[in-house]
Amino acid sequence: MPTMSPEEREAFLAEPHTAVLSFVLDDGRTLGVPVWVTWTGGVFRFQSPGGSRKTAAMRRTGRASLCLHEDTTSAVRYVTAEGSVRELAFDHERDIADPAARYLGDERGAAFSGVFEQMDTSGFATFELTPETWWSRDYAKTPVADVLLD
Repeated sequence: MPTMSPEEREAFLAEPHTAVLSFVLDDGRTLGVPVWVTWTGGVFRFQSPGGSRKTAAMRRTGRASLCLHEDTTSAVRYVTAEGSVRELAFDHERDIADPAARYLGDERGAAFSGVFEQMDTSGFATFELTPETWWSRDYAKTPVADVLLD
């Protein structure tokens, strides 16, 4: 299968793709939820409400995986990273305002950020995932691209 080069992967991660965060619950089942992520300094950063199952699971295990994919068509390009997570102090500007502008544009991002400024985010947590294992595919490099991108 056609993988991405490190340069292609970096270019892909520079784009705003919704990620699916996967983690293991207390009872051993896995759960995946959509999150916005920022790729910076070799780590993924994302936030989570303090009382959520994802926050509890990552605090308990210190592990998670993220899969970022293209939203334009089915499974043309994706990057999955698995690794350790560490918790950081929540910062509104870094963890809400900046990602909102990245995903929604400046105007809508500012409006979204403003809603969060009115909320009690004192229990929110920020996590960084440091990739230890990578998987990536770029199906546009294969004959299947003729069908998917037609």
